[in-house]
Amino acid sequence: MTGHDGTLARVEGDVTVVVVTWEQRDLVLACLQSLARQTVTHRVLVVDNASTDGTAELVAQHFPHARILRQRSNLGFAGGVSAAMDVVDTRFVALLNNDAQADPRWLEASLLALGQPSVVAVTARLLLAEDTATINNAGVVLLTSGYCADRGLGSPDGERFAHPAEVFGFSGGAVVMRTLGVKAAGGFDAGYFMYYEDTDLSWRLRLAGWRIVYAPDAVVHHLHGASSDSRSEMFAFHNERNRLLMLLADA
Repeated sequence: MTGHDGTLARVEGDVTVVVVTWEQRDLVLACLQSLARQTVTHRVLVVDNASTDGTAELVAQHFPHARILRQRSNLGFAGGVSAAMDVVDTRFVALLNNDAQADPRWLEASLLALGQPSVVAVTARLLLAEDTATINNAGVVLLTSGYCADRGLGSPDGERFAHPAEVFGFSGGAVVMRTLGVKAAGGFDAGYFMYYEDTDLSWRLRLAGWRIVYAPDAVVHHLHGASSDSRSEMFAFHNERNRLLMLLADA
């Protein structure tokens, strides 16, 4: 696969897709099946956060080429990605939620956007899996209140989201990044456990002079809330605590 400037020819196979999972074997198998259909060759690294539902065994059976990084306890999304970054040695690293399925050109479109030297991360056009005509996330915005929000959440997919755009932050649900840029900025903070870890890193990357862009052709379908409950006390605790941690660290 070659872009007009040879970009993809130079990075073919030089990307690792990280999928963090916990107790969601059916979802992660569907996620990995979508990766098997990608137009760009890549490595797959599954971080299993001590699942007890046979996730690791099923992944090994159905996707023998995937590397499995088993954890002794549930490190959350942030901790799982942080552990993955310690072993990723490809030029690019991608994150895909275990409850998401990527269209075949997701990696291809993202890597083409990374052909711009100033871009460190490319966030996807995340559509709601249960309503594919509705946006889940088209990048992350930082509000004056200090909260972050999914750009376009609940909006009809259409002309507004059909064009590339620079955004404040990426969604950890589906993103492709420059590995060295991420590591130089300090990587993902495992202490966040879940939520705001992607906006925290986005902020630090921007402070380092990098750009983050939204690529409309990098399409991913997401079962919003399938792997976590936004109504739970755990969500409320981590969402508010991590927002304050981010503001203290980055503002």
